[in-house]
Amino acid sequence: MQQNPNYPPNPNFVNQDPQSPQGNPSNQTFINSSPGNNMPQNNTPESNGGFKIAQLVWFVVGFINVLLTLRIVFLLFSARSSGFTGFLYNITSPFTLPFVGIFPVPGQVDTFFDTAALVAIIIYSLIAWGIVTLINIISNNQRSS
Repeated sequence: MQQNPNYPPNPNFVNQDPQSPQGNPSNQTFINSSPGNNMPQNNTPESNGGFKIAQLVWFVVGFINVLLTLRIVFLLFSARSSGFTGFLYNITSPFTLPFVGIFPVPGQVDTFFDTAALVAIIIYSLIAWGIVTLINIISNNQRSS
């Protein structure tokens, strides 16, 4: 079966020779080139390294953000610093320390909103986004060269 001469040649159509035993019209082969199937299929360890590092960065920052969110909730509801909450406050205080004092904290009130933890969540998420974007840029440049 031949292509119509009124249309440009279709690179996805492989024409079988009619003289060959396999050359019947039911044995035509089409190559799948749908728009959604254009992703590069490079499965070398180098190509997956950047993606795995980006996943690790998002996991670590996500875990820290969950701990900081728990800190905000516990302080908002005046959770006492004993057991789990004490452990949580001790673990998260190094992450909030750079941001303490940006916003004023009401004096000697049992319940307060920990603005330092909220700012830490925002800043660490932005830093993670920047690192992951940089990893993607670097890994894409290495693949194209």
